[in-house]
Amino acid sequence: MTDHALEQSHPERHHHFRAAGEAQESLRQRSRPVRNREEMVEPGNGAIGFAHLYKPLGAGLCCGRLKVGCAKDTNWLLFDPNEIQRFAHQKKGIIKKRRGKVLMTGLNDFDFFIGKWSVHHRRLKERFADNDDWEEFEGTSTVQKILGGLGNMDDNVIELPSGTYRAATIRTYDPANQSWTIWWIDSRNSGHLDPPVVGRFEQGVGTFYADDQFKGKPIRVRYLWNASTAPHWKQAFSDDGGKTWETNWEMDFTRMQ
Repeated sequence: MTDHALEQSHPERHHHFRAAGEAQESLRQRSRPVRNREEMVEPGNGAIGFAHLYKPLGAGLCCGRLKVGCAKDTNWLLFDPNEIQRFAHQKKGIIKKRRGKVLMTGLNDFDFFIGKWSVHHRRLKERFADNDDWEEFEGTSTVQKILGGLGNMDDNVIELPSGTYRAATIRTYDPANQSWTIWWIDSRNSGHLDPPVVGRFEQGVGTFYADDQFKGKPIRVRYLWNASTAPHWKQAFSDDGGKTWETNWEMDFTRMQ
């Protein structure tokens, strides 16, 4: 049947096949072997998805709808860019596809924290001293994204009873390991960086660890983040390799803007 006859007998089908052909021709010019079994898809960066190993990009019809790309057998893994962006917007994050399943990465884990906050601090006066004497004070924190979204930083005013000082946190995301690395910078010793804590979020709770020293002795450091509209952070030290933990600093955040 000629294209003209097909268009007259099945105009809608002809439209789909013509659209598929045009999309396939456009993609053929930039198709290439996919060297890894996984690829990230970030909304708005022009990428369109994921393909299996060495499977060229293509276009076709599946269940009567135009979709872009086909993997092994009949599993459709690459979708129209508008569809993938709508899905990403709904999920508020980066999309990763593995063997046809859509998973979220942790790039947007700290989105809940972007903005300006008032902070209520509660800090243990002495560490590893078997005491329960805490001091409470106030502060502020202003948080923004950096590195094109691959990180964030906060600028803090900490109103200790002994005197106000400034501090900053820098967080960077590693997409390959799906983990965050977090550095703390204290204005009272701005030329020194403590070892960073490294970790990730699971079900809204971020857990991050580092090896450090306290008064010349090796310790483990742990940060815990509760991701919510009223975030909570706490720090704990362990001097027995992580068997027991002593919480020594907590912060409760209230959004200002």
